[in-house]
Amino acid sequence: MTPQLAAGLFVVAVSLGPQTPSPIAPIQKIHVMPVGQDHEAVRFRKLLVDDLLKAGFAVVADERDADAILSGTLTTPVVDGHSRAYAEMELMDRNGRRVWGRNFPSRRRWPSGQDYVRKLAEEIAAAMKSASVEKLTK
Repeated sequence: MTPQLAAGLFVVAVSLGPQTPSPIAPIQKIHVMPVGQDHEAVRFRKLLVDDLLKAGFAVVADERDADAILSGTLTTPVVDGHSRAYAEMELMDRNGRRVWGRNFPSRRRWPSGQDYVRKLAEEIAAAMKSASVEKLTK
């Protein structure tokens, strides 16, 4: 190996440096808590579970089997004939440490009849996947 090649490999190795794992990166098994008791909240939880599975997370029924617990609230007001959906979600690890959380405001008004709850569930699952992947690649 030439000295130039060895120096180049050293620079690449140093620039990559040690990877700092994200708190969300090692989390694979998630228990999703109810976000309310009304019809839309129950439906939202089911849609969110489906979307988390599609995003590559395992969703477990018993919180004792989970790496982390996802909890939050869902609000679905109708304002001036337009439906809105808001969610505040938080992911806590087994030690009760908050590893991820975000407020999901309604970005736009959806005409009544559009599935705004489904869109919100998709957005949350995508944000969690992005947080997991983003932290693994930094």
